[in-house]
Amino acid sequence: MLGVFKQNTVSTAIALVFVTFIMKNNAILHPPTLKDLGDFHKGVFFQWDWMYAWYKSSPNVYVFMSSCVILGVALYINYVINREKMFQRKSYLTALMFVLMTSMLPSLNVLSFAAIANIFIFMAVAKALTLQNATSSRKAVFDIGLWVSMAVLFYFPAILFLLALFIFILVFRPIILQEIMAYLLGLLTPIYFSLALLFLSGKWPVYAKNLYLHINLPLQLVTLPVFILMTVSSISLLIYGIYIGNNLSAKNPIAVKKKWGAIHVYIVFGLIAGCFSSIFPSTPWIIAITPFSILLCNTFHNNIEKYNIFTFYFLLAVLITVQWLF
Repeated sequence: MLGVFKQNTVSTAIALVFVTFIMKNNAILHPPTLKDLGDFHKGVFFQWDWMYAWYKSSPNVYVFMSSCVILGVALYINYVINREKMFQRKSYLTALMFVLMTSMLPSLNVLSFAAIANIFIFMAVAKALTLQNATSSRKAVFDIGLWVSMAVLFYFPAILFLLALFIFILVFRPIILQEIMAYLLGLLTPIYFSLALLFLSGKWPVYAKNLYLHINLPLQLVTLPVFILMTVSSISLLIYGIYIGNNLSAKNPIAVKKKWGAIHVYIVFGLIAGCFSSIFPSTPWIIAITPFSILLCNTFHNNIEKYNIFTFYFLLAVLITVQWLF
């Protein structure tokens, strides 16, 4: 099975679709309660009541449609990683890892504002990875600021990525004042138009009172056995993935090494931003899963195939066990 996803063919893409809905079947049949999701439909200045009403009336359908979105995001992440030549050969491993990691908990399969923010964050990261190949990057830098700012409007702790993406710009580009200004303008544009719209509509006092910053401390665990199993297995796989990645980095050109450095920064900020939920882990954890899925692919890029097979089936065993325990 692992060998199938190491290829880059149409049949592999079809296999990915099949595996996605097999893995999401548990969440579709047993969706999380509204209490487990918290304020999944609330942003900083606004909320989408239709999301709440849809989930309340048809949670199974909502999770199914959310799984379709997750599949699309997985394919997009996989496309970016292949485009940037992060690995020596193209494959669907990154998409597979994202699908598997988001299948561990039912709440990770729900389209929430944190999940939407995660999409915007990765769009900004994907644009940042292209910076070192451009002669003039003012438009790209503006877009990076725009996507990060959009993420903040949906999920406030994404504000941490303002610093992360600025670090990326400094790593991939020389310090150019015009590009820094373009980044700042990109950040301010969605916020400016949002505030202007609220002011002109006369609703600013109402929304100001209901300002929601998503600062929820993780005081309650999903269940202790699930938390321990996820934590131990994730840390083990992360350390192993970084170790394999360091062994492979000697063969990578400098440009690719910089990109991997950016992914390491990405996962640090993702781990912090993903913790802000009253029940931990919950919907915001998808922000940490995205870079983790990329790093996890390193565990399958060594010359000892039996280690790769063991790692893959170990991950599947953890996934099935967590679903059963949950």
